[in-house]
Amino acid sequence: MPRMRTSSTLAAALVLALLLPRTSRADPSATPLAPPSVDAAVQTGERAPRDAALVIGNEAYDELPQATYARADARAWGDWLLQSLGIRSSRVTVLQDAGKDELVRELRRSVRRVSRHGTLWVVFSGHGAMSAPEQGQRLLLARDARPEALDRGSIALSTALDEAKRRRIEHVVLVLDASFDGRGRDGLELVPGVHYAVPAALPEADRPGVLVWSAAPGDQAVDAWTVAHHGTFSWAALGALRGWADGELDGQPDGRVTLAEADQYAAWTRRQLGLVAAPGAVGSGVQGLVLARGEHLEAGPSDALLAELATERRRRRFDDAEALMQAEAAAFWQRTLDLARQGGPEGRQALEAFIAEFGDREITQTWTVALPQVREARHLLTRYQEQGEGQEAVQEVVAVAQEVAEVSCDDLVALEPSAMMGQLSAGQAACLERRIRVDRLQTDREKASRVLIANTQAAGDQGRWAALVERHLDEISRADPDLVMQYVVFLFKTNPLERGEDAIHWADVALENKQRWEGDTYVKNVGALLRIRTETAYKLWTNADKEYRASPDDDSEWQAEEYRGITKDFAREWLDYLRAAGQPADLALQICTSAAGTADFCRAR
Repeated sequence: MPRMRTSSTLAAALVLALLLPRTSRADPSATPLAPPSVDAAVQTGERAPRDAALVIGNEAYDELPQATYARADARAWGDWLLQSLGIRSSRVTVLQDAGKDELVRELRRSVRRVSRHGTLWVVFSGHGAMSAPEQGQRLLLARDARPEALDRGSIALSTALDEAKRRRIEHVVLVLDASFDGRGRDGLELVPGVHYAVPAALPEADRPGVLVWSAAPGDQAVDAWTVAHHGTFSWAALGALRGWADGELDGQPDGRVTLAEADQYAAWTRRQLGLVAAPGAVGSGVQGLVLARGEHLEAGPSDALLAELATERRRRRFDDAEALMQAEAAAFWQRTLDLARQGGPEGRQALEAFIAEFGDREITQTWTVALPQVREARHLLTRYQEQGEGQEAVQEVVAVAQEVAEVSCDDLVALEPSAMMGQLSAGQAACLERRIRVDRLQTDREKASRVLIANTQAAGDQGRWAALVERHLDEISRADPDLVMQYVVFLFKTNPLERGEDAIHWADVALENKQRWEGDTYVKNVGALLRIRTETAYKLWTNADKEYRASPDDDSEWQAEEYRGITKDFAREWLDYLRAAGQPADLALQICTSAAGTADFCRAR
């Protein structure tokens, strides 16, 4: 883009050029191509009762350029934290155009709202800067930041971490849609002549329990995407968390989105849209932090749609640059004409200067290219790294990739004998995975999934079996109570405290289809599910009560009481069933009485 010069005439021309309708090479009657919206968060039913969040969208600065769409970013992130992550509304604060005093005050309030073992989320969309070189801290600029003293109108990332440390918060997650090199979302300097050197390393992420997800980890730029009404990073990141990033690391979706997958997806998508971007999630636990899961995950925009959107962005960027050049030339031409009319040497010199300045002007545009082969190479590299660093592992990964391209899994019946023995090849398994993702008929996807599940079960791979079953139940079908019950028993036996609520949920799902059982099978399975629900709730209650007594507060008391009520209701239902079936009910009565606090509630009706 040509360098702009400052004068009142030029400024007026630039404003006029930006306000006038563009002359587009595209069909003016065509409906503008729009990306999928990320504004309405997916309601997942997840709960994060211990967490709290502060979301900041600083768009309208008093003395700095606007950070376009920062307020929209903040609203969308706040909705995601509430509806998708499941933080209580009383613990999510969304600020727009906040001054420094308000930022500091609300940060402290948010820190106090985090319960023991909880996570503090801080999301910032707006302008960033760097402190003095000897300090080298990233700064989040408040609305009232002044150009001559940005550091006095900001809060440092380390400030948020210091506040959290005082309360001994277990985890802090910082999400930053801001550039720290002195540029705004329009690519121009916030303060003319001021540019910061931004280190690639994020020292704030070196602290235990801290994760930083940044749109610009180094000198990368951030920008606003007009047709999406968001910062490009926020749009891509929120989309990733809707499910678009599932399988981004290795090309194998598993029904979950980790922060590492979301980060890689956001970086790749921004590159597809022409923006130089690098993965920016750093800190302990990045790989394993799961931020979305289950049947609520959505499919993202296709590569073809992103290619069309990228073409539109490139055209818009070129038109903007051309409009600015035309405005600059018009402004200086007016001044040149004034001098030329006067005649003499000054007129001649003005005309010569104008020709020298604008005669060979060009528009140079930097545009990234996202090659699909690079993405596939990353997938293969991830699988290779998971299998080891040896040459044999490399050969195995390449062989699987070749086999996937050649093998056929159209005849599922022919694959069943090998699956029942746990002997499907890696290529056959990958082919079945592909069918699950692309087949349009639900029945075909269900059959392919069943073959994979049978293969992992016969091979004795419990972890992989559980992941496949969870995906099957979440995304394909939960109509088979036998499969659901198998999964419930697995959850109950492996980790009833960590996966207890999942075990209860899937026990309820199995009970919804209990009519598919008959006779003794019905009596046995329904009784087992009711028992698992009750014992799981009892374990959750006693553990929550123990935590409350160790560190009493309103949230831990509420959690213990909630689990106690669930235990009481489940125990009473199990007790009634055992009495009706004429089976021993001593354990059910004991748990019922303990949770109810009185035997009257548990008496036979």
